[in-house]
Amino acid sequence: MKYRIIKISEQIKKDLAYLIKYKLKDPRIKKIIIIHSVILSKDIKYADIYWTIINENKTNNIYANILKLASGYLRYKLSRNIKVHHIPNLRFHYDESINNNYKLNKLINKIII
Repeated sequence: MKYRIIKISEQIKKDLAYLIKYKLKDPRIKKIIIIHSVILSKDIKYADIYWTIINENKTNNIYANILKLASGYLRYKLSRNIKVHHIPNLRFHYDESINNNYKLNKLINKIII
C-alpha cells in the first residue's frame, strides 16, 4: 500500500508541474512555480502540495490564490492521466524552506568572498 501512495504522489507531482507550466493560462503567472513535494493522505482523499517560487516572496499570496482557484481544473486534468478511483482534493501550501536556503547560501557566499 505504501509503495502505491508513493507512486501516485510522484505522478501527481510530475503532472502538476507540467499542467501549471504549460496548461494554466493565467496572465498573473510570470514566474515558474516549482512543486517541491506531494504528500498524500493514507486514504488518498487529500494531497498536500508544497510549492515555491525561487527568489520571490512578495507575490506568494497572489500565486496561492491562483493555485487555490485552479485546483478544480488541475484535479480534472489529473483525472485524465492518473488511474485511481478517486482523485484527491488538492491543498496547496507555500514552502518557504527553499527560499530560506537560497538566502542563506547567498549570505554564506558573501562572507566567504
